[in-house]
Amino acid sequence: MSSKLDMLESMYASLKLEARIDYHLNTLENTYRLLRTKVAGEKRIGTIWYNTYELVDEAIVKLRMIKSLLAKYRYTGLYIHLTDALQLANELSIKVDSKVALPSHKDNIRMIASEIAYEIRSIIKSTNKEPEPSSFYTKAF
Repeated sequence: MSSKLDMLESMYASLKLEARIDYHLNTLENTYRLLRTKVAGEKRIGTIWYNTYELVDEAIVKLRMIKSLLAKYRYTGLYIHLTDALQLANELSIKVDSKVALPSHKDNIRMIASEIAYEIRSIIKSTNKEPEPSSFYTKAF
């Protein structure tokens, strides 16, 4: 009974995380549109605006991939989808640190990646709980 309840709780947590990712995707897509107008007038590709534009674009792609993996986890219940989503969130965090971009956008994307990674780790922890001890062991100690 408790394993089914734990599974339902983890599915609910993944659904809440998907909703949070939708919010972050909406914010990043608005930022992407604003940066696209700024980059349209640029003649050089290596400017900080262009680098920020690329970083936001990559963050949007990774977040969409994470969202699809969470949906697959919800429908199949396979933990491999959670570990793949966690790996993508960690890759996004590493990519942010290695890219030269506007600091405010880097901090925002880094915060999003770490928040998502934390939530995925908590879902993984909740599904890997130790079984509760039987009444015999609790009475003996």
